[in-house]
Amino acid sequence: MGIEKLIRPHLVEVQAYEPVDPPPGKRPPFLCVHGGGYVGGNDERENCNVASRMFASAGFVSFTIDYRLSEDMGNVPRGWPNTNATDLFWMPQNAYPALRDAKSAVRYIRATAEQYNVDPD
Repeated sequence: MGIEKLIRPHLVEVQAYEPVDPPPGKRPPFLCVHGGGYVGGNDERENCNVASRMFASAGFVSFTIDYRLSEDMGNVPRGWPNTNATDLFWMPQNAYPALRDAKSAVRYIRATAEQYNVDPD
């Protein structure tokens, strides 16, 4: 099931994978955040799809997100580490929007815990 979560001004796509035969009670959530060094990739990467299906088959509700990459940085706060770094493939400011999106995904999972029957803690 695809869900889109508005994170101003960016829309973050969240995919949910639910178990076919869920165990009784609250299910644990699993959040897969794809790799790519904050400059590439998306939630369609095979590693997240495989991991999400594996966790769902074990009774988890698995979520993946398509977080913002470095070209969608937005506003990086002053004082964020090494904002003057010259390594284009690993600048800490590349992580800032992705971390905000991941934190928003965790808040989304907690806010929709009843809908997915997951333990929010």
